[in-house]
Amino acid sequence: MKLKRLLAGLIAVAMTVSMAPAIVFAEEVEKEPEETAAVETTEPEKKETSKPAEKKAEPEEKKPEPKDEEPAEPEKPAESKDAEPAGPEKPEVTEPKVDEPAESDESKEAEPAEPAESKDEEPKVEEPSEPAEPAAPAEEDKAADSKENDEVKGEIPPETDKDPKKAEISGTQGNISWTISGGTLTISGTGDMPEWSEGEAPWYDDKNSITKIVINSGVTSIGQNAFCNFANLESVSIPKTVKFIGFAAFISCAKLQSITIPNGVETIYGCAFQKCKALTAISIPNSVTEIHYAAFYECSGLKKATVPGSVQKIPKYMFYYCQALESVSIGNGIEGIGYEAFYYCTSLKSVTIPGSVQEIDIEAFSYSGIESLTINDGVGKISNRAFNNCHNLKEVTIPGSVTELGEHAFSACSSLEKVVLKFGVEKIGVQAFCFCENLKSIIIPESVTTIGYGAFTLCPAIEEISITQDLLTNSGNAFDSDPSTNPNLEIHVLQDNPLKVKGKTAKVKKKKVKKKNQTLAVSKVLTLTKGTGPYIFVKLSGNKKVTINKTTGKVTVKKKLKKGSYKIKVKVMSLGNATYKSSGWKTVTFRIKVK
Repeated sequence: MKLKRLLAGLIAVAMTVSMAPAIVFAEEVEKEPEETAAVETTEPEKKETSKPAEKKAEPEEKKPEPKDEEPAEPEKPAESKDAEPAGPEKPEVTEPKVDEPAESDESKEAEPAEPAESKDEEPKVEEPSEPAEPAAPAEEDKAADSKENDEVKGEIPPETDKDPKKAEISGTQGNISWTISGGTLTISGTGDMPEWSEGEAPWYDDKNSITKIVINSGVTSIGQNAFCNFANLESVSIPKTVKFIGFAAFISCAKLQSITIPNGVETIYGCAFQKCKALTAISIPNSVTEIHYAAFYECSGLKKATVPGSVQKIPKYMFYYCQALESVSIGNGIEGIGYEAFYYCTSLKSVTIPGSVQEIDIEAFSYSGIESLTINDGVGKISNRAFNNCHNLKEVTIPGSVTELGEHAFSACSSLEKVVLKFGVEKIGVQAFCFCENLKSIIIPESVTTIGYGAFTLCPAIEEISITQDLLTNSGNAFDSDPSTNPNLEIHVLQDNPLKVKGKTAKVKKKKVKKKNQTLAVSKVLTLTKGTGPYIFVKLSGNKKVTINKTTGKVTVKKKLKKGSYKIKVKVMSLGNATYKSSGWKTVTFRIKVK
């Protein structure tokens, strides 16, 4: 009995010992889900394989009881990271098996094999990462995605460079926000656009991808250098809210073919559209009052331009070297035409200068292709070389309002044949008409007091000059001294003009003047005798409802002039011709009777 009891005790001890590893194993497995989670972040990187699912299945199949459930569980983590916690829970299936040895001796005898199996798996107990390995497929999926996307890092910038139209780029600076999409730059905001140095605008790096610019209403200015050097820009939309266009805003936009400046813009700053070589026409609205220098400098494709009278002055270099420019409209109200404003506009055929212009600056039209030039009465001064080397100009009339012709004003105008200087011109500058090879005749009125040195030298075709004796005496060096230079030249000394003027009384019926204005011929109010050349009439005093035309002498009696007799005082001048000088002013009074 003692032997039997001893034997039973030994067996019990042996069984207890054999069961201990299994119990410890189960306890360790319960504690390890958190540890395995930590292992997941490191182990999968070391043991990445192309077939993670097979590895998971192998250790699980060796476990006798969880065979049916475990193969399905690893597949879930392969699909999603959210399934990863399922991995560590698998060992819990063995928990009920730990209690089985207490139920029967048979089960105790059958279970000793388990420790052997568990011992085989013990090396893998340190690798619970295998059940936790479901994280690896997710990383592999990422790797596969990254290969398809050509490595996620740096993906967007290369695509933007290759085809910017596929990506939208946007930003905000100052009062404005901007977006580039499909080759269109759209700018929105309220207030002025910032000012930039060249190349500092936020969209500058993408300039070559932009073909269209849309500025939305609310933006009040276009900043300095905003769109400079946009080589592929073709069209621009500017809202009425914009008040000024900044310095060099569109400089060197070589493909910009047209642009509409809206009514509302007040100032165009220097070089704003310089070297926009594809631009063909420009119309400046009446809202613009100021334009700065070189605004359309070297726009070599520009053919037509309109500058309204609201602009105070056409600035220097405004249309410099616009060789395709064929016509330009200069509005009445403009007070000056700046230095080299139309220099080398070789296609420009016809120009009319309005009477509002006080000065045509130095070389304003030099080397242009002008054939027909009209200078209206009111223009004050023609500066040095203003029209020199205009080789196609054939005839010019200088009104009496021009007090001074500058040095070389019309020199080297090789086709110029006729020059008419009206009474009022006072000074002809040095070599003003020098080298006019085809000039044939010129009449110099007695209002001229000074003729500069060589004013008419090297004009071999000149045949006739009309001039006063006093001026001829005092300006001998104005003409070629060598008779052989002008063998056919005839100088006519102007004679006194014998104009006589007498006032008359003209009658107007009250019934007629009550309904509408009445017009009277000059012969009804004045007697003009022995005068030569055109006349000038100027009203000095009298009723405001009686006027006289400056060139025709016609008198207008405005409607509703009351019954009575009205004295009108005027002065009259005969401008003379190639034989007679001007008569000088003659003052006379005529009467208008309304009855």
